[in-house]
Amino acid sequence: MSLIHHCTQRRLRGWPWAWGAGAWLTLCRTVFAAVLAVAFCGASSQGASPGADDRFSIRVWQVEEGLPSDKVLALAQTPDGFLWVGTAAGLARFDGKRFGIWREPQSIADQRIETLFTDRSGSLWVGTSEGRLFRLQDGKLGELGTEAGWADARIQSIGEDKEGAVWMATGTGGLLRFHGGRFQAMMPETQEPGAVRALAAETAGDRAVWIQRSASLGYLSGTNSIKVRPSGTVPLRMGAMTPRRAGGMWLFSGTSLDVLQDGRWSGVSRPYPKFMDPYRLLEDSHGHLWIATTQQGLVCLAPNDRATRFYTGTGFPTDFPTSLLEDRDGNLWVGTPAGGLVRLSRRTVSTVTVPERSWAAPLCVAEDANNTIWAGFGEIGLYRCPPNGMPVPVEPKGRPFATGWALHHGRDGRTWYAAYGWGLYSIRGNEVQLWSGREGLPSNDIHALAEDSNGRLWLGGVSGLSRFDGDGFVNITVRDGLPASPVHALALEASGAVWAGTSGKGLVRWSEGRTEVFTTKHGLPSDDIRSLLPEGGSLWIGTSRGLCFWDEGKLRPIPESAGLPRREIAGMVDDRRGNLWLATHRGVLRVARAELEAVAEGRADRVIVRRVGLEDGMPGLRMSAGQPCAVRAHDGRLWFATLKGLAVIDPRDVRTNEPSSRVYLEEVFVDGVPAAARADLAEARPVRVPPGSRHIEFRYTTANLTTPERVRFQRRLDGFDDAWQEAGTEGTVAYHGLRSGSYRLRVRASNGDGVWSDRENAVAFDLAPSFWETRGFRGGMAALLVLGIGGTFHWRTRTLEQRRANQERFSRQLMAQQEAERRRVAAELHDSLGQTLSIIRNRAALAVAEGDAGPRSNAHVADISSAASEALTSVREICQGLLPVELDRVGLTKTLRAVAERAGSGAGLETLIEIDPVDDLVARENWIHILRILQEALNNILKHAKAGRLTVTLREDDECLRLVIADNGSGFDPRMAAQGRSLGLSTMEERARILGATLRLDSAPGRGSTVRLDVPTTRRPTAS
Repeated sequence: MSLIHHCTQRRLRGWPWAWGAGAWLTLCRTVFAAVLAVAFCGASSQGASPGADDRFSIRVWQVEEGLPSDKVLALAQTPDGFLWVGTAAGLARFDGKRFGIWREPQSIADQRIETLFTDRSGSLWVGTSEGRLFRLQDGKLGELGTEAGWADARIQSIGEDKEGAVWMATGTGGLLRFHGGRFQAMMPETQEPGAVRALAAETAGDRAVWIQRSASLGYLSGTNSIKVRPSGTVPLRMGAMTPRRAGGMWLFSGTSLDVLQDGRWSGVSRPYPKFMDPYRLLEDSHGHLWIATTQQGLVCLAPNDRATRFYTGTGFPTDFPTSLLEDRDGNLWVGTPAGGLVRLSRRTVSTVTVPERSWAAPLCVAEDANNTIWAGFGEIGLYRCPPNGMPVPVEPKGRPFATGWALHHGRDGRTWYAAYGWGLYSIRGNEVQLWSGREGLPSNDIHALAEDSNGRLWLGGVSGLSRFDGDGFVNITVRDGLPASPVHALALEASGAVWAGTSGKGLVRWSEGRTEVFTTKHGLPSDDIRSLLPEGGSLWIGTSRGLCFWDEGKLRPIPESAGLPRREIAGMVDDRRGNLWLATHRGVLRVARAELEAVAEGRADRVIVRRVGLEDGMPGLRMSAGQPCAVRAHDGRLWFATLKGLAVIDPRDVRTNEPSSRVYLEEVFVDGVPAAARADLAEARPVRVPPGSRHIEFRYTTANLTTPERVRFQRRLDGFDDAWQEAGTEGTVAYHGLRSGSYRLRVRASNGDGVWSDRENAVAFDLAPSFWETRGFRGGMAALLVLGIGGTFHWRTRTLEQRRANQERFSRQLMAQQEAERRRVAAELHDSLGQTLSIIRNRAALAVAEGDAGPRSNAHVADISSAASEALTSVREICQGLLPVELDRVGLTKTLRAVAERAGSGAGLETLIEIDPVDDLVARENWIHILRILQEALNNILKHAKAGRLTVTLREDDECLRLVIADNGSGFDPRMAAQGRSLGLSTMEERARILGATLRLDSAPGRGSTVRLDVPTTRRPTAS
């Protein structure tokens, strides 16, 4: 009527007898359009909808998203899950995210693909407009030619019989059968009335192949016989036909959709909208018939005969669908002549909102005894939601209720409704009663309601916990052990115990006056309790930071590592199908209850979580804070109160988690250049990577046509990674600077719900070594390194030896100069000072002898003579020390003995001297060094040791001379002596080094000291 009104307003003005020809023509067109609309509605009077059904979400892919052409002519799905799209500009494979354009072999590139078919073996048949035929097997696409008996012919339709033979109806009316690797012509190709126009094969039963001819319909029994349908009248107007899942074939008979089975009409018939010319038919897994028409769009005929039409007027991209396909996930794919590829996905979630008040958020939801859903909305009050209808306000007294935070339907038929700030309403029919503070309600802000087995109503709110006994309220307060915190959630045990979840003070169990409080100290994930769900003697606890399970008197939190996110759980509901549904602020989560219990009890580590989100039709992700915000209806559907409307989920429509498909490696790039394509990778041969490559990139994919955005990958490079590594959602991974060697990359995928596929894929590759990484180069470099190290060590050793020899030579020269200087000084002292002192002494002695001076003078002269004698003695001792003439006169042995005896007797020490003859055992030029070492040791003893006994021994022992000088003096700490090393000790060490001897000093405080000198002997030959 609105169409007629519109046309009348534009063209049909004035009285009818005054209208012109144009006005009458407009009226006729308008009436025809109205009749067409009425006819469509009449044909679907069982519940027809002239617009697109909101139970389906529609998405379109076009050239901008990678499709080769917007003209899609054929569709097929292979067992690996990929969708194959035949377009006017080539063949593409779709994984849910990206289109991979197939260009191998070269003869298929840019071809017009008109036919696609997947047989039971998984092979994909591809027919082009030029009559070429290709088949995809084991990842390789090959062309079939004359060697297989193929003569170039356009394929009209294709099917497979129970024996696995593939039947093809050609565009020229011929019929071909492929079996055993060759084609067989089943009837001549001709334009005669008997030519084949269409072909379809049943997918159930005996899988008969049905053939549509110009004036008849038949089916094949065996390989060579064609039997005409034995009974009934063959319809003169033949349309599309499609297999029926229950057996037989759906066929358009001109006025309805009927089923042919076993060669006859089965009596199964479906009404068909009039004025709709069917082009293709498809029955989906839900029993819906999809009808592609020539110009009226796509029609969905539900099992209840409700028809829904998708066409350009409803936002659908075409009025002439060219191809239909249902994938294994239940999505319907539609090819269009110019609008690209279309996916119709069945929404898991349906939404209920208040018309013209969709901004109002439902806060709580419950079902009454009459199976009617009630919902409390913010600002607009309480509504009823009848099945398949719009929400109706509950206004017993003609005015809406206030915002509701809690709902409960009692056993006595009353509905309890907690209105924010107003108190508690009791509703029975048109009878409404308000309980507030004046009637004894402890607070007008009630957050949760529950009813025990005795029909008593329990209330949780700002003032804590209360109980309504029919006449009044009993309050349980802090004095009863209740924490001073609002109660947000309630649950009742069969025993009568009450569980109360507080806001920030933990979980309370109240039973017969006894109160128990549980907090994070007892195992709760959080002290902020948002929801409770009793289950027999157990309790599920939803907190602001995850889920917890109470069982057998113990709290068992579900850790985040188990796969359940640490989110606020606003509500919980059991679907009675073995699953627990959690209403969170990130969507609805479905988890198998048995898996949760296994994790809680420590029998398992992870759970599989199915998330229902925006892509499934949720109006919003954030849940409402009312109680309850989730409920299971009598029909099994689950209702959730979100801030953007009521979400209704039928658990039967939520598919069970299936592992992701196998991951397929697509390409390998080395330094940005393709190194291997999918055809090469399918050979499972290692990919050769040239030497010097620094950047190796792998591209892989997996098929997920429903929720590709949820797919996640893990990869592991054997020889590089110790464990599986997260690879995100993108199908690429790159490695930089790998060392040469053999590697194996393994990749696997998850379906986004935590279910990982056990069908991983792998590719081996060999990174060839650069010349500097080859064995020869490494061996040569190792040899050079060894030679270099050896040469360096030899050079360093020689340098050190030369340096030591130079140092020894310098020391010898220095000591020789010192000895020469000592001789010169000794000579000077002896010849000058010694002579002078001798003259002074002699003359003084003469003067004393003459006695001419007085007695006093004679005494002075005697003193002078005595002093001169002492000075002369000292000079001679100094000369003796500087120039030990005994070495030349008496030899080394006697000199050493004389020096030791003079030192001991001069100091009054008890001296023990044992010196063997050693003159022939040491080179003469080394005598002086041994003597000087002895003199230095004796000087140190006499100056510092405060000893009473001195021992000097010199013996030949094991081809060496061992000189030992020991005392029983005060001793010293060798470490302190090493830190403050004296010139004398350094000189001794240097002389020992010149001798090639070993010098060792042993001492300790209070235990004396010992000097040991081991000198190598040089025995001179004995004269004969």
